[in-house]
Amino acid sequence: MPETGERAEQIEALIAPLLDDLGYGVVRVATGGGERAWLQVMAERSDGAPITVDECAEISRSVS
Repeated sequence: MPETGERAEQIEALIAPLLDDLGYGVVRVATGGGERAWLQVMAERSDGAPITVDECAEISRSVS
């Protein structure tokens, strides 16, 4: 199994094009946990405007 940093890099490589198509950029991807794994994706709008809760939900659904 890859180390946490390597895993996060692999996930970022997979989701960055998707988020770019939606008008967002990846700020950071983090993973962790043992038996209960978790994924954290931090993103920002490509135009620099503040991101809304609805946009966060859109990103979450798209990544899922």
